[in-house]
Amino acid sequence: MTTIRKVKVAVYSGSVENNVAGLITEIRERMADCVEEVRYVQLPYNISDMQKMNLDKNYLMLLCHSINNRGFSITNVTHALYDDFLLKSKKLLGRRRIGVIVHDFDSAELSSDKLNSRMDSFRINQETTFGKSILQLIGGQLSQSPVEINDDQWEELRKYLRNELKNPKPRKTGRSCML
Repeated sequence: MTTIRKVKVAVYSGSVENNVAGLITEIRERMADCVEEVRYVQLPYNISDMQKMNLDKNYLMLLCHSINNRGFSITNVTHALYDDFLLKSKKLLGRRRIGVIVHDFDSAELSSDKLNSRMDSFRINQETTFGKSILQLIGGQLSQSPVEINDDQWEELRKYLRNELKNPKPRKTGRSCML
């Protein structure tokens, strides 16, 4: 029987800690078998200040972005917030150590069909996110338990934390409709 090495997770967010507190709590509770520690890291509002941040190589990065904080603009779109930050993060940490959760979607947007459609659009229009991170999720509120991510997404998160994701590098595609 192999022992799973426990990891440390840093939840990076441009929102206040309370906005991701439920996620932090649930990761601690649900993933205690593979997570040693979860900590919150405040991202600066100013994009250029993100480039000055020191990243700790001892932690997996879970970048959480609320669509209530400057929209769904992660990478490759007008006013994208994380193009350079994710590039820097990938160079320092490696793609397998970076996950992205875009959250605060309305519950109605999280039905299986709508979620799949939104993920397809995310993959096509913001492909840098997929090239710089191994995990990408879309969810509802993360501020309190239960957080609004589904069971399949929890399983993907567990695989990420155990370094078991087999997510291939995305293919370059042409852009279609914007989000």
